Amino acid sequence: MTRRAMAILAARLSAALWLAAGTAAATAVPAAAAAAATAVPAPAPAPILIIHYSEHAPLHVTTANGKLAGDAAAPVLAALNAAGIRYAVQRTPAKQQLIILDDNRVAACMLSWVALPGREQRGKFSAVI
Repeated sequence: MTRRAMAILAARLSAALWLAAGTAAATAVPAAAAAAATAVPAPAPAPILIIHYSEHAPLHVTTANGKLAGDAAAPVLAALNAAGIRYAVQRTPAKQQLIILDDNRVAACMLSWVALPGREQRGKFSAVI
């Protein structure tokens, strides 16, 4: 998982409290203008995390209806759903995954990569799920 993806996950999992200031009922400003003047903008939605995988049965496979499934994929998808993290899955060849990881421009996660010497310089490995 890239550093950017880890930061997005950490930000998404941390709690943020947004408060809007109230307006006094006796104000001379029309209600719509007062609401617009005191409203706190909602935070921008977190970018969608792209989960890259390549076919490795039984770890991660594409089902007949195009969904990602498998022994390694199921717990990852369940954790993302439980955390409310927006994601999309994309079947990507392994060499292309390394290019995406090295580029480090988008929030991305690569499934089932083994932490070998030298790989930790390219990205951050999560704990085993």
